[in-house]
Amino acid sequence: MLPVVLGAVALGAVGYGIKKCLEDEKFIKKGVKKYDDIVDKVKSYEARDYSQEKDERKTKAEQEPSKT
Repeated sequence: MLPVVLGAVALGAVGYGIKKCLEDEKFIKKGVKKYDDIVDKVKSYEARDYSQEKDERKTKAEQEPSKT
């Protein structure tokens, strides 16, 4: 019975906190700004050209002597 009561209290507290955060205009603006920053980082990561890096790693691996 105690775990059920503690779980209900925790769920209520989380719900109350989420409600307060969604009502706060500053919180929403910060969240949107962070989301935009993350999207920009992902897009710049996807736009990178990895073909040159692959070629460099391949030639470096070919130049190193085998350690067997």
